[in-house]
Amino acid sequence: MKNYNFQALEGFETTDEDFQNTMGQMGIHIPNEALHTPELHIHAAKGVREQNYNHFINSTDIATGRRYTEEDARATAQANYDNAINRASAETGVDLRKEYKDLI
Repeated sequence: MKNYNFQALEGFETTDEDFQNTMGQMGIHIPNEALHTPELHIHAAKGVREQNYNHFINSTDIATGRRYTEEDARATAQANYDNAINRASAETGVDLRKEYKDLI
């Protein structure tokens, strides 16, 4: 079975199960049925997006020195999500937005 996590795609000895475990320790759930498919990136990116939002909403933007507004926090978390989905699409060779449009 092919492993689709970024480290495996870059040639490191790791599995999607290892990735699932690591993400689980961070509070991000990746369902078993997403393992060994590009879909795992969608679940990871969604979890990270939510964590990013929760972090940003309670933080100061280092570029401006002011606290993130809810709108800014959501927009920054979404931009990071979009970057992750774009990178995953490039790395896997699968257009995740097209192939998994119901999950995006």
